[in-house]
Amino acid sequence: MPKVYITQQAPAHLDLTEAKAYGDIVPIFTGNLFPDNANELMSSKYDKALRVLEKFDPNNDMIGLVGAPLFAAATGFILGRHLQRPVRMLRWDRVLKGYYEIKVGK
Repeated sequence: MPKVYITQQAPAHLDLTEAKAYGDIVPIFTGNLFPDNANELMSSKYDKALRVLEKFDPNNDMIGLVGAPLFAAATGFILGRHLQRPVRMLRWDRVLKGYYEIKVGK
């Protein structure tokens, strides 16, 4: 089954039912960053994200943009650096109250 790799683990109040229609949910980044140790934490989170994204299949899987913009940017950086090919993403539309697919890259 395809997977939806979400850029940050969603808080309990965030309903990802619509995203689950596209595949199993897999968080890339978990937790948060705090100013007193942000660089140290980001380094370890980045290493973990690399391991999670090793299993990402751009032909079947998607990226769901959830949470902090920093984690979305880091996910894009990792995928751009290692895949160098288009990626399918899910975008939430507040008006339609649902996700739709966007292909990023050429």
